[in-house]
Amino acid sequence: MRTMILAAVFAVTCSASWAYDRIPVSPAIAERVKEGIAAILKDPESARFGDFTAAMTPDGAIYVCGTVNARNSFGGYAGSSPFVGVLANDNAPFKVERLGSDENEIARVITRCQAVGALSLF
Repeated sequence: MRTMILAAVFAVTCSASWAYDRIPVSPAIAERVKEGIAAILKDPESARFGDFTAAMTPDGAIYVCGTVNARNSFGGYAGSSPFVGVLANDNAPFKVERLGSDENEIARVITRCQAVGALSLF
């Protein structure tokens, strides 16, 4: 079901123009994103990250979208969950805006990623 929702949302939004300029995700940005995501996970050491996509606003904020798979409270991997967050400036930690924990939240993450121009294939 999750795959069907992701495919449907992607199909609808793939023709939309991006709100901000796409930028490459540097190793430094990726590390800050991983630290920010790990801070909200139950088992941060178990985090397995997918690819990241980023877009920069005119004022320099960087929105990053990606996926993470981590162990849940039962010790099993829950499956990849999409996320979106922002790096407000060079020194700010990554602030997670949304983590797709259920179908509705996944749709919200995808919509937000598309709106900021950092939609990737989850």
